[in-house]
Amino acid sequence: MDASRTRNHDGTGLGLAIASSLVELMDGRISVRSKPNRGSIFTFTIMAGQDEEGAAPTVPRFPMVAGKQVLIVEPNDIGGQILREMLTEMGCQTCLCRTAAEALAAHKTCGPYSAYILDKSVAGALDGLTPRLLLMGMNETDIRGTEGEANAADLYKPVYRDALARAVVGVVG
Repeated sequence: MDASRTRNHDGTGLGLAIASSLVELMDGRISVRSKPNRGSIFTFTIMAGQDEEGAAPTVPRFPMVAGKQVLIVEPNDIGGQILREMLTEMGCQTCLCRTAAEALAAHKTCGPYSAYILDKSVAGALDGLTPRLLLMGMNETDIRGTEGEANAADLYKPVYRDALARAVVGVVG
């Protein structure tokens, strides 16, 4: 249940006024579809230009980590893919594992790695893999119990690109 003031009083319409002004400034159109007692859907269209070169900006590479091998252990498929993409964009070579058993097998066949990014749920089974960066959720239960673990850095989910870059550069750069 949303207890905010706008929900209790059906809003002031100020957000729509601001959005409408911005869309108008960009020579666009805004429209609304509304159903009583169900809600409204607002859409807008604008003409947006491309940058001068016509290409999307590139993600800066980090020469100090280029070619470094990083093992990621993340049970969540989407989370693991996101980490892999961010590290690849930085120039790292990655191996993505879902379980501690997969990670140990990868370590035996391809290791040692320059860094190990480990989800907290599997970190206990992978003691000895260093330097390690521990992935933790933001809730308090995840944060408790990390004292004394040999982590080069702690990363909190969701992991942002700049935090990941600082941690990896700090460990392998």
